[in-house]
Amino acid sequence: MAKKEKYQFLDVIIKRTYIIPIHDKERTKINGWPLSTVIEDWFERVPLDSFHATRDNYYIGGSSKVIETKPTKIIETKDT
Repeated sequence: MAKKEKYQFLDVIIKRTYIIPIHDKERTKINGWPLSTVIEDWFERVPLDSFHATRDNYYIGGSSKVIETKPTKIIETKDT
């Protein structure tokens, strides 16, 4: 009989900083898009753990900071 395994889920909130070149208050230098379009394209359409060539170029390395860690649920595997 196989042993059941237990796992703890941990939610982690991380702050990252990006620097975005702009033309003026209305347009960025990212395709001339407004900031709202950059945010949608970089952060809402593409998960942060996926490669995004433009977004990844503008991440300020070493700026990631853990804001909060919170244990959530525990799960247990079934017997196999």
